[in-house]
Amino acid sequence: MRICLIGKYPPIQGGVSARTYRLAHGLAARGHAVHVVTNAAEVEDQYRIQLRPEDRTRLGGHYGPGTVRIHQTLADHYGQWHVPWHNPYATKLAGLAIETIKEHDLECVVSWYLEPYGVAGHLAASLTGRPHVINTAGSDVGRLWHQPGMRSLYDGIFRAADVVIGVRGLPKALAEIGVPRSRMMPNDGHFVPLDEFAPDGPALEVAPASTAPTIGVFGKLGRFKGVLPLVRAIRNCLDRGVPVRLAAMVQGEAPEEEAFASLVEELDLRDHVIRIPFMPHWRVPEFLRGCDVACCLEQDFPITAHNPVIALEVMATGTAVLLSHEIAAKQPERQRLAHGYNCWIVRDTNDHEEIAECLALALAEPFRAEVGRRGRLFVEHVQAQCRFPQAFEAAIHRAVHPDASGAEAEDVVEASPSDGLPPLLAAIRRKLEQADSPPAELSDLSRVADQLLSACDEASVSCDGSLFRLDTRCPAWSDEAAAGCRPSLVPGARAELYARDPIAMLTEDPSSDATAETLVIVLPYAQPQAIKLFTLTARAAAFVIACDGTRSIADVGSRVGWDSPGPARALAEELSALGVLALNAPHPTGLAMAD
Repeated sequence: MRICLIGKYPPIQGGVSARTYRLAHGLAARGHAVHVVTNAAEVEDQYRIQLRPEDRTRLGGHYGPGTVRIHQTLADHYGQWHVPWHNPYATKLAGLAIETIKEHDLECVVSWYLEPYGVAGHLAASLTGRPHVINTAGSDVGRLWHQPGMRSLYDGIFRAADVVIGVRGLPKALAEIGVPRSRMMPNDGHFVPLDEFAPDGPALEVAPASTAPTIGVFGKLGRFKGVLPLVRAIRNCLDRGVPVRLAAMVQGEAPEEEAFASLVEELDLRDHVIRIPFMPHWRVPEFLRGCDVACCLEQDFPITAHNPVIALEVMATGTAVLLSHEIAAKQPERQRLAHGYNCWIVRDTNDHEEIAECLALALAEPFRAEVGRRGRLFVEHVQAQCRFPQAFEAAIHRAVHPDASGAEAEDVVEASPSDGLPPLLAAIRRKLEQADSPPAELSDLSRVADQLLSACDEASVSCDGSLFRLDTRCPAWSDEAAAGCRPSLVPGARAELYARDPIAMLTEDPSSDATAETLVIVLPYAQPQAIKLFTLTARAAAFVIACDGTRSIADVGSRVGWDSPGPARALAEELSALGVLALNAPHPTGLAMAD
């Protein structure tokens, strides 16, 4: 397909710019001709990436039949002057897009971010008779959409669009203004290119003359980013005798820049803070590999839907990451994150002493390398569920060929929003309505339905104690003493024992294991699509049943018939990594309580 893509693009810094770049090149690699229309050349200095000549050659590209071509708006202050003055980005982008569409006979307009790109995309598509696919981020629908005098236009753009791709929670708001659900598709916003963000590769030498561990932070400066408390934490670490330095790839508006520089001066950190200009996103892995720990400390961000991908980027490189509780709770598959296991989490990023304590833990070996390695495994699991850029490709195909059938149309259906809970409850209801189902099966299925519904525990999810389910006083997993830790189900989890596997009953051809005694565990959830269900049989089920928080891992293993603590320790780690078990430190005496 021939596509007009309107949006942020390097040298604009930020997640939307990076994702637009990846979309353009991802689609081109799949054989599409992508024409990017952008105002990136006009970006302000404080948000401008420093591009080397070799970086500029990467903006466009050729992939056999697929291509990426860049079309930039022009800055002409005299020629574009009007009163009251503003840079007419929407007009310039729409006009340039119209010219590009006509010259290259493009088939579809794709815009990313409402202002000015969604407005320009709507105008260009309407005036050329092309379909329009609009993709939203977090700050545009969370802030711009609610501004007086702007919302009515955005509402009309959404209603006119052929496909709207949005963040979680957007479909309900779109439906309220009359957008058919058939035109909505989910945003695959958690994509990280694992070949690019990998542990192996060149590392940036932040300060070759220093041997102190490097703490990294990158992104825009701002009151909610946690950078100033991090600077205070660096001073705290140095005062404790912990040698560290801060590598800060951060920039912002004049007030934020002044506050950062003033605090560094006030705390006498000039020799311990290295400023690095914004680098293109494909060089960010070099920066992260040059850090011993990287921080993502955003907190109290006023837009709930804002969900930066930088935490996943850090973990993908194998660098240990320090997260705010807010960022950790926003991650996909967050039940698999655990403080001290595959990341480090600060409960309150305004508390610089807590940040300093976490940094001291994160820098200690062997934790640093192990946490980084497990963080990479977490990201690999998350990325296995991403369909980038195929989901976008399906959205564009739907817009261009709304009545098409065949393989690509089937992909579009698969990309539609789905909730985890309703389909499961619907399958249970259908089974219950079958007259030939034995009474015992009907009873078990009714119990499963009750178990699923009772696990909707917003309080447990909100406090998210599961993120701190691993007591950091527990020894490393490689240590035999880990067997002294005391496992228990995470708060809010629901566990029920069944005489047979109730989930297997829902299939048309149940497996032979369907008759085995089965423990069904449902983790607490606040949203139906976030439901996580596990079925355990045999020793694994018996092991979890015995995990009441009073017995050590070794004692639980012995109780279910293991002669050595090794298998029990391995199973406890696996279940903790899945978010099923919490692990408490051994009793102060080192002995488990008696039965």
